[in-house]
Order: sequence, then structure tokens, then C-alpha cells
Amino acid sequence: MPTQQKLRIIASDSEKLNKLRQQQLPLSLQIEGSSQALLAYAEGKCEMAGFHIAVDDANKELMDQFCQYLNHKNDQFILLEQRQQGLMSHPDKPVNTLQQLIEQKLQFVNRQTGSGTRLLLDNLLKKHHIQPQQLQGYYHEEHTHLAVATMIISRQADAGLGIESVAKQLNLHFSAITREYYFWFLNL
Repeated sequence: MPTQQKLRIIASDSEKLNKLRQQQLPLSLQIEGSSQALLAYAEGKCEMAGFHIAVDDANKELMDQFCQYLNHKNDQFILLEQRQQGLMSHPDKPVNTLQQLIEQKLQFVNRQTGSGTRLLLDNLLKKHHIQPQQLQGYYHEEHTHLAVATMIISRQADAGLGIESVAKQLNLHFSAITREYYFWFLNL
């Protein structure tokens, strides 16, 4: 009897994808940043790629960059979810703005280079004329929203960017920054 081939998915961190991983489905799921997932898709290393982007006019350039990986004849976008992205912090020490982090010299924990969350942060820093080195912990990188939240709940960091559902899961304070869309890219 032939073995069932696994669907290869390389995607940015998503709670829904993590739930999908728990099912007994024939798939291989690898979590990477949005940019890395789309590059892997373009190189044929997976059949589906997942990425997210903020609902903001400033992200038109980023969306254009992501679309370079799309074969306009065969590939499709599928909206997987809408979610809130914002600052997560310990409930005993709520953080509501990037400026508060800088003024109070609080410890930040970042997402890895190439992740959609990291791209969002870099756009916010540029918009507010903040240099990365002004943000203590900018160079401390974690690979998932849950890893960032775990650093905060264990008090190894004061704040980090992440999604609201993960903040709620660990009972963290959450200050929304933007709404975003999470897409799948696939060849139909």
C-alpha cells in the first residue's frame, strides 16, 4: 500500500496552524518568518506558505514585495484569519507604547529577522523615528509569539510584539497596535 505524501507547509507563526499540526493530517509544518516562508514557496520547497501583513497603507510596499513570489496565473491567496498584533507585557507592569519602553529603559524581546512581526516593528520604529539600539533587547530574538510571551510571563523581558490570542492564553497585558490579515499562498 503506497504511503500518503505529506503536504509541505512553511508558514509564519499562527495559532490556527498550530491547531492544524495537532490533527492527524498528512502534512509537514515548518514555522518560519513570512519572508522566509514565501521564498521557500517560490523555490518549490513547499506547496503552501503562510504569511501575515498589517492592515495599513504603509504596508503596501511590503505587500508588493510579498507578491513578487506569486505566479499570477496559478497561485492564490486564501485568507486564513484576521487578528490583532500589539505589545504584550506582564499584567503587573503594563506597557502600552514603544516610547514607554524607551523612557523606562524596559527590556524588550523581539521576533526573528524576516518574520512579519519583526517587519511590523521595524516599520513602527521608522515611523516614530526610533533607532533599534534605543530599544533594549531589540537584538534578542525569539522564533514564535508563544516564545516571546513565555519570556515576558517568566519576567525575562518586560514586553514584546505578539498576537492577542497568545497574550490572552498566558494572561498577559495586551495593547493593540494593528489589525492584520494572515494569508495562505498556494498553487491551485
